[in-house]
Amino acid sequence: MQISAEFKCTNISVYDALITGAQLRRPKSFGIVLTRAQGENIYGSYSIPTRSTSIVSVSFWVAPPVCKEGVPFKTDLALQDQFGNLHWVKDVVFRYR
Repeated sequence: MQISAEFKCTNISVYDALITGAQLRRPKSFGIVLTRAQGENIYGSYSIPTRSTSIVSVSFWVAPPVCKEGVPFKTDLALQDQFGNLHWVKDVVFRYR
């Protein structure tokens, strides 16, 4: 089962933010993160400058599937920064497509 999402993330710290990973709370799973480069339409391991916003894309592969086909899936998701801090987003709903 593939789980993917895009987030609009704003860096409110005094340091540039680099999103290094993502994880789901249930099922415990780690994902791939791609950040949109500032002023470009390319994605990769780019930092988000202070007081800037960027699109962050995450993808997870979960086996076996955790819900039936056609049913939305809800869980908590965390983005990890370069300092190892986890920034949790609660009750993210992933729609079936």
